Amino acid sequence: MPPDTDNDTLVNVQVQRLLPFGLLVSLDDGQLGIIREREIAWDRKVRRRWRKLFKPGDKIKALQLGVGHDNRLELSLRLAKNDPWSDLHTRYRLGQVVDGTVTGVQTYGAFVEIEPSVTGLLHQTRLPLWAQQLSPENLFWPGDRVRVAIEHIDPGHRKLGLTMLRVWPQRWKAQDGQADLAREPRAAGPAAPADDDQPAVEAARLPAVRWTVLVVEDDEAQCDAVVGWLQQAGQQTLRAGRAEDGLAILAQQRADLVLMDFNLPGMSGMEALQLIRARWPATRRVLMTDWTRASESSADLDALFAGGGQLLVKPLLPSDLASVLADEFEVPEAPGEPQAEIAAPSSADLLRAVLPWQRLLRDLLARLYVMSGATHVVLFSLDPAQRKMSVLADHGSAAVNLDATVDLIYSPVRDVAEDRRLFRIEDVQQSEARVRYLKPLLSFRSCLGVPVPASMAEHYALFLFSVRPRAFNDPLHEQYAASGALALGALLEREQFRANALEMQRLALLGQLTRALVHEINHQLSPINFALSDLNRHYGAIAQRAAQPAEVLQNDIREAREIARDLSRGVQRLTETARMFGRVTVQSKEQVLQLVTVVEDVVHLVRDMADRANVTIDLQAPAALPAVRTQAVQVQQILLNVVMNAIQQIELAGRPDGGRVQIRLTESVREHRPTLRISVEDDAVGIHREHWERVFELGFTTRSEGGSGLGLYITRSLVEALGGRVYVAESHLLWGTTFAVELPAALEQQP
Repeated sequence: MPPDTDNDTLVNVQVQRLLPFGLLVSLDDGQLGIIREREIAWDRKVRRRWRKLFKPGDKIKALQLGVGHDNRLELSLRLAKNDPWSDLHTRYRLGQVVDGTVTGVQTYGAFVEIEPSVTGLLHQTRLPLWAQQLSPENLFWPGDRVRVAIEHIDPGHRKLGLTMLRVWPQRWKAQDGQADLAREPRAAGPAAPADDDQPAVEAARLPAVRWTVLVVEDDEAQCDAVVGWLQQAGQQTLRAGRAEDGLAILAQQRADLVLMDFNLPGMSGMEALQLIRARWPATRRVLMTDWTRASESSADLDALFAGGGQLLVKPLLPSDLASVLADEFEVPEAPGEPQAEIAAPSSADLLRAVLPWQRLLRDLLARLYVMSGATHVVLFSLDPAQRKMSVLADHGSAAVNLDATVDLIYSPVRDVAEDRRLFRIEDVQQSEARVRYLKPLLSFRSCLGVPVPASMAEHYALFLFSVRPRAFNDPLHEQYAASGALALGALLEREQFRANALEMQRLALLGQLTRALVHEINHQLSPINFALSDLNRHYGAIAQRAAQPAEVLQNDIREAREIARDLSRGVQRLTETARMFGRVTVQSKEQVLQLVTVVEDVVHLVRDMADRANVTIDLQAPAALPAVRTQAVQVQQILLNVVMNAIQQIELAGRPDGGRVQIRLTESVREHRPTLRISVEDDAVGIHREHWERVFELGFTTRSEGGSGLGLYITRSLVEALGGRVYVAESHLLWGTTFAVELPAALEQQP
């Protein structure tokens, strides 16, 4: 609860006991009071380790807050020390532009945290004029980043008014460091329009990240209240009335946080939390109970705290839940299991990873090699049209004789790949005839072959080889091989889909650029036609005056030359446009090139699209940059995707004044390697913080009318294939987004 600023009183207190939820302290007059965990410190990290900071007998100063719901005196340690509101007016000026995080959304606006425990209101009427018709509840999500100006400071009532009205007109000046919106603080007065019943800043502190929360509570009314508040705070919720039901839910669906009641029918909440810690150590655990039961279960609570769990004492307040959600998640070490330095990725992790597919292929074969005990693992491919077999990938210690692949079409490898039949040899010495075309490939005594399920033009077979006889007689080996084949088939199909999607997206890109090419041709042909007409007229005049002295013809000849020069320049521009377009339509080899040239080509190619959307494109590059060794056409496609995405997002915002895209080229160092960074910044609506990574997922789109979801997915695939990375560097709602593309610089400085 916020203190009564008219009766703030600092008192000396002594710590008597460490309670499960805070400190029991005594005043000089012998009166007992409570300092709850949330009132111990402003810093969430300090609050997480408060039990190590205090011990019985410690003497501290605290601020009296009043009497709580249980008739105990409530005190605050954080308010007695460094109240961030006390000197807020000295640290911030009115008009100062600051970055903040949305912590809560109401129908009338959004609550924005500009620093820990300092939250202000961005009212709907303080949004940019072009965005005021949008609903704040649909516009903002908890966790979103925003850039706002401070309009009103009232430390006494802990109110902070924020605005975008004066910030937005200075959008790009602020970016370039030219804006100066700040002015001296003014006395507290009327703030931005707001509801009188709006929650206090402290109570309205909402989480910055969206979690999946499981609430296990047998009291339906209590469960409804907690789940309802969590949903209003933007969290995804699950619910159960029994501990057993909650465990069943966790077995089917992942949860980031579990709020568990202590007293449940059947299994107790404490027992359930112990099982959750053992089975799902990454899931955060919070026990909910009343004061009495917490005091009676100190040993259980000590075990809960030691394992990284937390306690909420009933009756719960919204600020209690907000504090839990705002805390950083800490994943404790699972009981009885030493923490590995580097956890090996699972097969599912490998398939989800965005890496060159050949590396994933090798990783899967290496995993199968270890699990099966084989001495060699080989993935074969069959081209049914050419009746040709080849080794697509292999892993093991023996050398593979690739010259022997010519005769594999007559071996059991063909039977497995084309006829989808399982093949097993227990001992080669007893089955010489069956494997005479397979033996020249490598040395082995036993083998197991399984078909790879993949709906593709080519067929595949996975073989396990061993130098030991009867090495694969255990049914588990067949299961290992079948599972590995299934994973390989999924990987092969994904790579084929990626390649097809890349070609489809390239063709779609060409379709969009064709309009730009046609526009540029028409733009150049009109002056060329008029120039040709003028040139013919001048040549006609010269022919008529051919018999006259040369000095009479000088004026006509000079004008004809100027027209011819203009024609030459127009044809040259037209030729260069066609050449730029052609470079996008053909594949090119890796080469050393100057990145600024590629970027200039891209800007030229999207100029027509930008003009139609009323978007200005600005390119900023230093005088000298290192070269990059890469494929020009792929870099062009990467930049075209990112720049066209920025233009489309500005157009979708529907602003009458259009927008701007700024492209900046800089040099940096990443992992001790020289790197060139291309930043593409727009002034569109921005991207929700939760979507910064999702925009690169296959099929994901933020466009309300629907999009293919291919552009940025292909972009990331291309960038990582070139040894670079692409990511959302920053994004502020109603301010814009900056995408960053980083490519390794070449050792050569000149192409």
